[in-house]
Amino acid sequence: MFRTPFPRSGLTEMPRKIYKLFISYDEAGAELRQHVAEQFQYSSDCVWQASFRGLTAADLPPGDGVVWVYPVFMQSGVTVTETLPELLRALYAGSGQHPELVFKPVWGAGCGGVGFRAAALQKELEGEASLLVVAHGVMGREAAPEPAQFLQQLKFRLPEGTDMALAYFGAFPSVEKVLPGLKGQKVVVLPFLIGKGKHMREDMPSPELAARHGKTLKILPPFGAFYLQAEREYWKKTLPYFWKCPGRGCRFLMCWIRKPSQICLKALTFKIFLWDVETERFWR
Repeated sequence: MFRTPFPRSGLTEMPRKIYKLFISYDEAGAELRQHVAEQFQYSSDCVWQASFRGLTAADLPPGDGVVWVYPVFMQSGVTVTETLPELLRALYAGSGQHPELVFKPVWGAGCGGVGFRAAALQKELEGEASLLVVAHGVMGREAAPEPAQFLQQLKFRLPEGTDMALAYFGAFPSVEKVLPGLKGQKVVVLPFLIGKGKHMREDMPSPELAARHGKTLKILPPFGAFYLQAEREYWKKTLPYFWKCPGRGCRFLMCWIRKPSQICLKALTFKIFLWDVETERFWR
């Protein structure tokens, strides 16, 4: 006799609604936020996007279920671990709602997978250049783990012996402390940031500082922008090998299986992406 694996009492309970909230610090991270949301979205999902700065109750999903919060941040600092949860609870409480909030890891914890982005970074390091990853820090607080973890991933992805180091603006070790110890005369600076905000304008090392130590600098776009740029270049070069078709506006068909390790119906869910070679964007 077939027996259901679920208790009878559970059959009468309706599953709670799940809303997905993708939130970046500000609109400088909007493009990456949109990209991340598309990666995590199934066809039936209820998805919201918002910015932490200027966040209001009108920007939030309904409070009648569970809200999965995806912080599109590089690091799990005070804003993500303390300020954001408190703000979300306060905004919901203001309208008499108290949904369950489930916080996912920050995007910077995985960086979308270093993968071919490391290959793009390797091109920038030709000629025995050194790599300096610059991250945001707060003096007097323990550094978030994501920048160091990212550097460790790069050590496995880049050629053995690549000279690289991590420095912080606003914390120790500073760029001024780390820069003289790099081996290469050319130093490639990779900002461990989402978008082109205040830190890109005001806190990057200066050419004058590098010159004092006999070095030259090349400052790359913030990692969020570098990631998107590298991904566009990768698919632009790769997709023609899968499918070639004549004419302008040709679109390529791709299917990505989601979570293949899970034995459930969702493991069989796949997404269809259409790549437009004119606009260099995915169509859903």
